[in-house]
Amino acid sequence: MVYRLAHAIAIRVKDANPDDTEPIDVLTFGFILMLNLLVTWGLLIGFAIALQEIILIMATGVSFMIIRIFTGGAHFSTAIACTLVSVGFIVGVSFLPAAPIIYTILAFVCVLSYAPYYEEDQVVHSQAWERKKKLVGVLWIIIASSVALLFDFHALVHGVFLQGVLLTPIGTRLILTLNKWINNEEATK
Repeated sequence: MVYRLAHAIAIRVKDANPDDTEPIDVLTFGFILMLNLLVTWGLLIGFAIALQEIILIMATGVSFMIIRIFTGGAHFSTAIACTLVSVGFIVGVSFLPAAPIIYTILAFVCVLSYAPYYEEDQVVHSQAWERKKKLVGVLWIIIASSVALLFDFHALVHGVFLQGVLLTPIGTRLILTLNKWINNEEATK
């Protein structure tokens, strides 16, 4: 569904300006990312409103997405699977009990041990660039834990903790197993 919509938009954009736009497959990929983010944020906002925890859930989501940009992680093969599982994980960890020091330590260990994580088909950058990205991830953990300790607001730590766990071999295996299960379900329809 998301792919078809993104592809249709890409074709219209390409038809409107064929000389100054990227190929349709590149446009489609970009629109899939944008639509996926819109759907993800829409669902997060919906759950946040329904659960009456708007700031908690949204801050956890922002924190998770920020650190994931810099540390990588296993991917689903469909945008909708990514959206649904991400929303489920973000909403779930938003309600973890307050233990910012433990979550911060675990996030540090996981990010330092397992980041960056790349899928086989992803572009891997130079080691110097990867060190910079990991440093930004670590800085985000420090910011998140500082906010938790100074303002007694743990949502940012929950987001980095979630990403840290998903970087571990167990977290990666969980994502890859869920992806296989979802794809088998889709294949049987």
